[in-house]
Amino acid sequence: MKRIIRMVFIVVLATTVVSCTKDVNIGNTTNTVLKQTPFTYEITTGNIGLQGQNTDAYNLDGDSTVSSSSNDDIKFIVNIDSISFTGSWESKNGTIFVKDNNFDYTNATIESATDAYTTGTPTETVTNPVVDDIYIAENHSKHEVKYYVIKIDNINLINGELNFSYKKN
Repeated sequence: MKRIIRMVFIVVLATTVVSCTKDVNIGNTTNTVLKQTPFTYEITTGNIGLQGQNTDAYNLDGDSTVSSSSNDDIKFIVNIDSISFTGSWESKNGTIFVKDNNFDYTNATIESATDAYTTGTPTETVTNPVVDDIYIAENHSKHEVKYYVIKIDNINLINGELNFSYKKN
C-alpha cells in the first residue's frame, strides 16, 4: 500500500502570497503547482512633461499627472531635466527603480516583477531612458510593498514629453 502525503508551503513575498503544493509519494515528487499572480491594471496613458509645468510629475497610484509642487507622497516619477528634455526622472516618495529590458512586460506577474527587482541593480534616478526600456519600480508606502512595471512608449525631446505604460495591482 502506497502512502501519499500532501504538503502545502506558503511563502509571503511583499504583499503577495505564493503557494506551492506538492504531493509526495514517499520521496517522489508527483505534482508541483506555483501560483503566478497577474497584475490587475495596465495604464497606457502615463506621461511627464517639462519642469515648471503642471505635468512634470506622475502619481502611479492615482494614475495621473501631478505638479512637482504637489505633496511628495504622490510623486512617484518627477522630471529632473532642467535645460533640455531627456526624459530623466527621480522619485520623491522613496520609489526605487531597476532597469530590465529582458523583462516580459506582456506577461508580467507580481512574482516575475519581484524576482526582476530583487536580482537587478536598484537606483533612485533614471537617466536618459529610451523607447522600449522597462523599469520595475518598488515602493514602500502605507506599510506595504508595491511593485509597478513601467515601459517607455515615446519620448518627444522637442516638446518635452515622456509617455509610458505601466502595470500595477
